[in-house]
Amino acid sequence: MKKIIYFIYIIVFLTGCSYHISKKDVVKKRTDMNISDDMVNNSEDKLQNNYKKENIQIAIDKNLILDNLNNICICPRKFGTDGEITALNFLKNKLEEYGYITDIQNFQVYKLDMKSTYVKYNVDYFKSNPYNSESLGTGRNLIGKMDNHENTKKTILLTAHYDTTADTIGAIDNGTGVSVILEVARQLRKYDSTLNIEIVLFSAEEYFRAGSRAFVSSLSDDEKKNIIGCINVDMVGEKGAENFVIKANTGEHNILTLMMSDQLDKPLPILAAGNSDDLSFYLNKIPAVTLANKKPDPSRSKQKNQFQYINIDELENVVYLIANFIINFDIDKYNKFLTTKTFASNKTIDDHYNIGNPVNTRIIDEFEIKKINSNLQENGYDSQTEYVYERADGKMCIITQKNSTFINPSVYSKYKILNSKKSGQGIDCFYFINEDITSDTKVYYLINSYYGEIKGNISTNEALDILKSCYEKMYNSIFGK
Repeated sequence: MKKIIYFIYIIVFLTGCSYHISKKDVVKKRTDMNISDDMVNNSEDKLQNNYKKENIQIAIDKNLILDNLNNICICPRKFGTDGEITALNFLKNKLEEYGYITDIQNFQVYKLDMKSTYVKYNVDYFKSNPYNSESLGTGRNLIGKMDNHENTKKTILLTAHYDTTADTIGAIDNGTGVSVILEVARQLRKYDSTLNIEIVLFSAEEYFRAGSRAFVSSLSDDEKKNIIGCINVDMVGEKGAENFVIKANTGEHNILTLMMSDQLDKPLPILAAGNSDDLSFYLNKIPAVTLANKKPDPSRSKQKNQFQYINIDELENVVYLIANFIINFDIDKYNKFLTTKTFASNKTIDDHYNIGNPVNTRIIDEFEIKKINSNLQENGYDSQTEYVYERADGKMCIITQKNSTFINPSVYSKYKILNSKKSGQGIDCFYFINEDITSDTKVYYLINSYYGEIKGNISTNEALDILKSCYEKMYNSIFGK
């Protein structure tokens, strides 16, 4: 097999499949840098995130980042192809060069589509072969562990997908993410961490995240409990795509966004995640974030010379952020955050407003918003938002809101559809009245992907009126009046 791979590698360089360009086409001048207290200023995007803690010296090699990027992006890397195998072998050799013990996880990729991957209940997401189809090919995840890996230590996963679609070399999507993770792995190779550092480079992300689905599905319960979280990198370092941000499939926070924000003097924006591999971890209740550019340009992925859009300074900044986060990781603060659970929101009600959010106004039926809390769920994989309203007569109304994906559908068997002129016209509201008079919770509700409670020193009828107002305002924000 090695002979075949080496032959393919030679052919790639000798044929029209070669997309390799010289590093002078990427940046005009590059030097190795020793970074101490401050993040490198990004000349284009003016990234200025300074760490609070004293930093261990991190010597990032920008030349090496670009060399690795070039070697990864020789040609397309669709799962199951020779191009993917060539990249896999390069990445495997690199991790082993840095002292990591590697393993290749082979998995079969089966027919999937938007219908089969639409998630109403999280356990459905991990059905690898929903149509009982024949295999479309073999995907190969690459796993790297440090030689000081111990089952007694907590684990943090550093991930990126190395595959592409069939028609692109994927320099930005996602050669940049892989080259960042490689450099982070190199930085941490001799670091005697209190954490297990595990590198996972995914295949078949471009096919409904099949690689991360396979990896997460293979984890034992003990392994999942031991994972602090996953930091995924997907599409960073693109010129003109604004600064990189944190993306998460959560409420306002998860444990990783809290820890990362705490370590930065100027926290990065936290945006709703899209469809990268962090979703697979989130849907198995493993805390996860993706670092990505705020506004990537997908059209560039189809161009031959994608390297002209690479922002090496930003790649360096992403490496620095991840490496420094792990080096300065405070396990005591992590445990304290999980114990504290409730945090005051950093956002106003206007920040929380988005189309489709049932709670999106300062005043609901004479109740005025007073504060917003964010409550971590379980191991910190997500948070529940708590909106606290008060009326002039002193009565309080608290509306909680979280993702309904993790609620077993059997819970809704006794729910009724809310009586509203908007019902039956696209999105319905379902509710259940709590008969326990000793409880503050008056009503449970389900609207679209939101599940929550309405509670406080109010009557059940008042709670239902508030729910109706929230539902109709949400409906109008989507469909108009």
